[in-house]
Amino acid sequence: MSKCIEFICEEEGIHAKAELMEHIAPEICTMIWNSLPVEGYFHHAYYSGPEVAMVLPDFYDVQLEKPTTVLLPGEIAFTSLRARDYIDVNEDFSEILFFYDRNTGPKMLDGPTKVTIFAHFLDDQKKLYNLCFRMRKEGQKKFVVRRA
Repeated sequence: MSKCIEFICEEEGIHAKAELMEHIAPEICTMIWNSLPVEGYFHHAYYSGPEVAMVLPDFYDVQLEKPTTVLLPGEIAFTSLRARDYIDVNEDFSEILFFYDRNTGPKMLDGPTKVTIFAHFLDDQKKLYNLCFRMRKEGQKKFVVRRA
């Protein structure tokens, strides 16, 4: 049985279930699983287009698995960025992110950023995606990510 996680925004009544993709990113999946639950704010990632991201409370100095700059809506990814590597990053951080629409990829001010896809949402997530679209104007939203 595959492991699943949930993205919960109580304020909006959202409970979005996602399946870990351990066959693609076993080490990242284990790291994420062991770090849960985590609470924080998803914000709109304006350089990337239709992407939202949550900065994790801890920095994870791990090598990406099968890194990519191409994601489809509903795929969930992880990355760690070091301040020394990006013009617009002031301190090292790790984040989880996902896209809610097509025709984009993870980017920072100076261009594409590689990420590891580690999970994908199950079922229709229209309510979640509508919230993400609204976040462009409304700002960040509080979420809990936990084991399902």
